[in-house]
Amino acid sequence: MGANLDAASDVRRARGVAAYARIFEVPDDQVPAAMASRVGPVFAEEAFQFAGGAAWADPALTGRDRSLAIITALVSQEVSGMANPFVHVELLSTDRDRARSFYGEVFDWDFTEVPRTDSPYIWLDTGGNPSANIIESPIAGEDGPFWLPYVRVDDLRATLGAIRSRGGTVVRELEEVSGMGSFAIVRDPLGATLGLLQPPEGPLVG
Repeated sequence: MGANLDAASDVRRARGVAAYARIFEVPDDQVPAAMASRVGPVFAEEAFQFAGGAAWADPALTGRDRSLAIITALVSQEVSGMANPFVHVELLSTDRDRARSFYGEVFDWDFTEVPRTDSPYIWLDTGGNPSANIIESPIAGEDGPFWLPYVRVDDLRATLGAIRSRGGTVVRELEEVSGMGSFAIVRDPLGATLGLLQPPEGPLVG
């Protein structure tokens, strides 16, 4: 069983490295160093596994560490080649436990509780890209619960400036989350809401 999992992991990694070789326009053997310089060697391996197929190489990675690794791996990659790709979706809810029960029963989704002192949330185990979670939010109380997609950006402050200059508004100002990067929530001139996510500069810690 273990040998089969190791072999499957090796196949996924090889596919992931090949995908990044096309993105970075470098030979396969230069990809690990190129990715490690962006997100660190540990999470570079997570990114290769995601790019090569939805699975987890290390069964010991659980709880908060697993959730943070998922986010870092996803936001660090642009396998589709799309500039500023969609990388995450979040349900802003007024009752996260009720929402969890509904979606779990209807779609047979698996969830993991992620403890956080400020605002605990529920992680949806998508097994791939994009990642997803459920969280209680005051925004949901104002507008009603809704699913919010997030776009990955390289410079969140500059992006917020561009949004404002073109008639958009910032619903939630830039906020830094330790180990997870920075995020903000905006609306376009027509009123559509969108999340923005800038990944951390280096590998996650803690």
